[in-house]
Amino acid sequence: MKRKIMALVPAVLAAAVVLIASPAWAAGGNVGFGFNAAGISGFPTGAAFLTGGGAYNPGTGFAKSAGGFRCTSDVGQGPLTGCLAGQGVRWDTAGLLAS
Repeated sequence: MKRKIMALVPAVLAAAVVLIASPAWAAGGNVGFGFNAAGISGFPTGAAFLTGGGAYNPGTGFAKSAGGFRCTSDVGQGPLTGCLAGQGVRWDTAGLLAS
């Protein structure tokens, strides 16, 4: 009997954590994110970096984020053709899209 109770304790604790955490998650709040890709490469020529982060809330439509993109060597193909080493841009959010 003692062995059955000991086996049941972890399951009950796990269920309690899920039940307590579910209302907190459903209540919403901002979701934070961040990324730092320092060495984007793999195409025949060129390399770039992309960095940024921020927070958003799908329930309220709140979005605040920013970052940067820069070519670290000349890119000669694809949609980034003509991006020269050192060229780049800062970016920030204009709004949160429903899609």
